[in-house]
Amino acid sequence: MLIKNKLFVIVFLLVSVIEAVTLIQAEVPSAKERENIAQVIKQAVELPGKVYTQARSHHRNKTLAENRVALMNNGKRALQELFTDDLAQRLSKSWVENQLERVVDGPDQIDSGVSNVEITDLSISGDKAYVTAVVEKYFVDRITRDGKNYIDRMEGKSTIKATLVKVDGKWKIAEYTSQPSLNPKHIIQPE
Repeated sequence: MLIKNKLFVIVFLLVSVIEAVTLIQAEVPSAKERENIAQVIKQAVELPGKVYTQARSHHRNKTLAENRVALMNNGKRALQELFTDDLAQRLSKSWVENQLERVVDGPDQIDSGVSNVEITDLSISGDKAYVTAVVEKYFVDRITRDGKNYIDRMEGKSTIKATLVKVDGKWKIAEYTSQPSLNPKHIIQPE
């Protein structure tokens, strides 16, 4: 029994030392670092909507076919700016290619974006950052009801959790999850 107690105390002390060293290594992020990370998160959240809105505009103007390759390349380039190579490659299909496919039958989206990014938790340790943020985003669609045109602005929040790494002095997202709010607000007005 005495050996088990000593072993427990040794393990407990070892874990405490490891936690203390980890906390000491974590840096307090500067306002500039916090803003840089918030911008990366904002741009990442906006990217699929921007790809879709641009493609939808080309679809309306009947120029999608001739601009498809350029739109795809621009979307993939934007992914590579914001995400690590591995994650950019994995997101390419759903965030770029699928957006170009959806425009034919999808909503007539004319705008989308992020109105606010609130970082609720951020820790930086060397070239790695862990962030949780609440993002307020919006989508603006053109809809028709009873033969009349309306603008439908949908607003909602998502909680983003991400791990970022510094590559060549620039923050890039290496891991990313998004939990959208299940109760978005719709504001419908005549066009």
